[in-house]
Amino acid sequence: MDTGRKVRIGIGAVIIISGLVLHADWWIIGLLPFITGILNACPGGSCKVPEPKAGTRAPEITKELE
Repeated sequence: MDTGRKVRIGIGAVIIISGLVLHADWWIIGLLPFITGILNACPGGSCKVPEPKAGTRAPEITKELE
């Protein structure tokens, strides 16, 4: 299970639990991240983070400190 999926499940669970404990109607908002984390699907594919290309390196800093 990837990190993004775990984060969505955790955030959704926190929103749902806190809404139910506080007797607030906004607990239902937590269903979206929770269900998308459980099903590993995002609406519109917006949760996917692109992987770095193979063979690419981070740029090197060449400026010397004064």
